[in-house]
Amino acid sequence: MDTRARNPHAAQTTLAPDLHAGGPQPSTIPNHAVTAVTLPGFHLLGTTVTATGACTLKSYKVVSDTEIRMTIEGDITIDAKDDGCFLDVHKGAKKTGTYVVVELTEAEQQQKSAQEGAAAQAKATAYMAGLGTQWTVRHSDGATEVFTAQPADPGELPTFTSSGGPTAKIMTTGDGTVVIVADSCMMTGTLTGNQVKDGKSQGNCKHSGAWTAVKK
Repeated sequence: MDTRARNPHAAQTTLAPDLHAGGPQPSTIPNHAVTAVTLPGFHLLGTTVTATGACTLKSYKVVSDTEIRMTIEGDITIDAKDDGCFLDVHKGAKKTGTYVVVELTEAEQQQKSAQEGAAAQAKATAYMAGLGTQWTVRHSDGATEVFTAQPADPGELPTFTSSGGPTAKIMTTGDGTVVIVADSCMMTGTLTGNQVKDGKSQGNCKHSGAWTAVKK
């Protein structure tokens, strides 16, 4: 006789676990606290549970073929890149997974926001400093133009006055590209150290053609 006819759970234990039943409840847990989490699903009898990420799985119990009950402690640091507590449900070689989000405490969130704000300000300050205070540009027609930075409000790009033309905005990118925009003239080149040797001009420029520059 087929033993599965006498034990209806026998057939269920061969099926892969399925967590498409609404997700963990709750879906977010607090940091540094142990929270009871219910995981609904299908074919859960005979499974085991593991957790990785921003948490510690304190305990779990498979209470039925459609439900696992767990206790999970949130364990995330302020500088963590990922706030997920990742739950894997195993049955032999078969596995499926889901996650809950670990939330920082209010004090930790305020500290994180302050750190992120300070880092952003430091990055902006470094960027502004990298723009320099004066650019001496030598055009292919023999003309020399000096751009001098003027005071600017915090977070704003400085305006550079020109010794022989309209004011300009100067910008740089992470790959070394420098862009000087003065009215409808755009000058681009590659900044190596404090020099540009391959400058090109486009648009309505007083001095067209190639240019070089030295930044101070």
